[in-house]
Amino acid sequence: ALQKWECHGDTLLGLKNESLYLAVNDNGVPVISKSNGTKSKWTIHGTLNSICSKPYEGMCLNVSIVN
Repeated sequence: ALQKWECHGDTLLGLKNESLYLAVNDNGVPVISKSNGTKSKWTIHGTLNSICSKPYEGMCLNVSIVN
């Protein structure tokens, strides 16, 4: 199912209308997390700019959840 994502604050990318954020676990694998710590902060590749610092038309992310 397609998920809608939005910026939460300046550096968090999360599911729209939820307190769930895109993060990286200790193995470097992207996960959806309730944590808003440093592993949930995202920058634009090659810059120090927050992922939320530039406007966007829409964002689609493919996230696989493995049980």
